[in-house]
Formats: sequence, C-alpha cells, structure tokens
Amino acid sequence: MHTEAIFGLTLDNITVFLLSTFRVGGMFVASPIFGQTTVPTQVKVMLTLMFGYFLYPLVGTQGFHIDPGLLPLVFVGVKEFMFGLVIGFLFQLIFHGVQFGGGLLGYQIGYALVNVIDPSTAESVPIIGQLKLIISTLIFFIIDGHHVVLQALFESFKVVPLGHVAFNPLAMDAVMHATAAVFVVGIKIAAPVLVTLFITDICLGILARTMPQMNILIVGFQVKIGVGLTMLALGLP
Repeated sequence: MHTEAIFGLTLDNITVFLLSTFRVGGMFVASPIFGQTTVPTQVKVMLTLMFGYFLYPLVGTQGFHIDPGLLPLVFVGVKEFMFGLVIGFLFQLIFHGVQFGGGLLGYQIGYALVNVIDPSTAESVPIIGQLKLIISTLIFFIIDGHHVVLQALFESFKVVPLGHVAFNPLAMDAVMHATAAVFVVGIKIAAPVLVTLFITDICLGILARTMPQMNILIVGFQVKIGVGLTMLALGLP
C-alpha cells in the first residue's frame, strides 16, 4: 500500500483505523445491551469511533497488507463487519436462551396469552420471559459482563488479525452449535419449575380420577399458577 502522509497519517494508518472500526461497529450492532434499539444511533456511532481509536495502537500496521484499490478494501471491510456481528451475536445468544426459558415457563404456568411489548425489539414477548431477561441484564452488569464483551473484542484482534477474517465451514458449524445451545440454556433455566409443574399435573390427574365431581379444569389453572410462581420465586436466587 502507499505510504504517503495525509495530515501526518499514512494510508496504512487510515485503512487500519477504518477496518478496525468496521469490526467494532459490527459488534455494537449485534451485542447485548449495546445493540438494543433503545440505545440511540448517535451513541453507537460515538462508541464505535471511540473504541476504534483506542484499538488502533493495539492493532498497528505491522504485517497488515491488502491489495490496493477500493474494491478489495470494501470486501475486507464487509468481512470485518460480519466478524464483529458474529462476536456480538454469540454474546446475545445467552440472553435469547434466558428469554426462551422464561417464555417456556410462562406457557406451562398458564400465561401463554399474557404478553408485553419489549422496548428493545418492539415485539410482543411472554411476560415471564421478559422478567427473566430484565433480571439477566441486571446480573450481566453486576458481574461486569460488558467488560467481558469488550475484552473479547480486544482479544479478537490477536486471535484473528485485521484482514485475515475467513468464514470457513468449520467456523460456521461452531456458530450453529452455539445457536443450538440456546435451547439447552433455556431448558436448564426452566427445568426446576417444569418438573414441579409436571408433578402438579400428575397430582391433579389423580385427584380428577378419585374425585370426578370436582371441576379440576378450573381448580388446575389456579393451582398451576400458584405453584409455578412460587417455584419461580424460590428459583430466582
């Protein structure tokens, strides 16, 4: 690449800054908390430029080379942006798993029709799933999870240097396996309440056989809601 200086910066410096900013921007678009629609676009752009500036000394220009021309630069920029999206998406999967588990709980308890609007996505979501998502977000900040996200972004430049992003079948297979783990996380979170509700259903079925005059359908709704919310409260710690 050419090394003529522009305002004291070489074209290599400018190119590295732009490409590192693309990776940071992709991460901020898809990452939890930072990527939510409730975060203003101006804030995301400011954070992207700020972290791109801070990352520049870490990345450097040694060993960096791409073919001259606009098209190769755009192609590499798109790959860097997509790699940032993958980093943010992998962290986002944890929250999807928590929300899935909460939605499953709400369905089993009897809150299948009780939904609220998620302000981050403007979509209707189960109320128990939204409760779990809010709690997991608070825990995320308490354990400095946002620091882990930024640390992963910094380490990505060491593991996959700038301009060396390659989406091979093995990498895509790893992403697919991580996506499948969403269901495992959700079921693990919901397991204590689900098992309790299953035992409750068995007891109600036995009661219906021994006391046919009792309207188990009406009684069952109240019992399952009470048992489900009690186990949910006991399982929050």
